[in-house]
Amino acid sequence: MTDLLTLETSRLRLVAANASLLHLELEDCGRLYSILDVGAPTEWPPPLNDDASLRYFIKILEQDITYAGWASWYVIEKPHALAGNCGFKGKPDAAGMVEIGYSIIPSRQRQGLASEAVAALLAWCRERGAKKVIAETFPELVSSIRVMQKNGFVPDGNGSEPGVIRYCRLLSPQDQ
Repeated sequence: MTDLLTLETSRLRLVAANASLLHLELEDCGRLYSILDVGAPTEWPPPLNDDASLRYFIKILEQDITYAGWASWYVIEKPHALAGNCGFKGKPDAAGMVEIGYSIIPSRQRQGLASEAVAALLAWCRERGAKKVIAETFPELVSSIRVMQKNGFVPDGNGSEPGVIRYCRLLSPQDQ
């Protein structure tokens, strides 16, 4: 598994999950941590992540390997600390819209890691044709809203479920 899709920022290494890595997360976290070259986190998985979300991403990645990068990414704080995950809920639709999500383990929250990871993924998806990015959260998750605001997202009405709010960010070729 040396050919992993990765992104680097000043403080982070993002590694795109593939079906094999996600299977390891379900079945052998020790092997996963070894492949990612991280220490075993005491707080894994991050909030709002569960076996059902892992199985969802495994299914789409096994059906179509071109989904690599359009699913889950591991957020690794350099040099070797697994801090959370982020990613997309699939490829952009016909209009170029994609949904992004992120979650950082509690001990690493409020340090700008989610904002930095989202910024990296915004640049990555823009380079691949995405035109609009949406994100949903609960109104009481002020830190999550702050991540969106720091990355240029604006309120966009109600989300896909009751009690959820939506934000959006239009991308242009000039975005950096």
